[in-house]
Amino acid sequence: MDEELVAHIRSRIERCRRLAAATTDRQAAEVLMQIADEGEADLARLAAEHAPAGDGAAQGIQDDPPMIIATPIARG
Repeated sequence: MDEELVAHIRSRIERCRRLAAATTDRQAAEVLMQIADEGEADLARLAAEHAPAGDGAAQGIQDDPPMIIATPIARG
């Protein structure tokens, strides 16, 4: 995916969040936050679409399963 495009989208998302925090119009703030959230979702979809086949990282899947540590049972 084009890094310049991603950076541009991220800057727009951040601009929406800053404007939402700065405005006193509650409805406008809600719309700006919704736009920012939709932008984040769009970026996640783009990343998933452009991820190499079999790469679960774009879908939040870890490559290695978590380690399970066994504790020996004391016998006495």
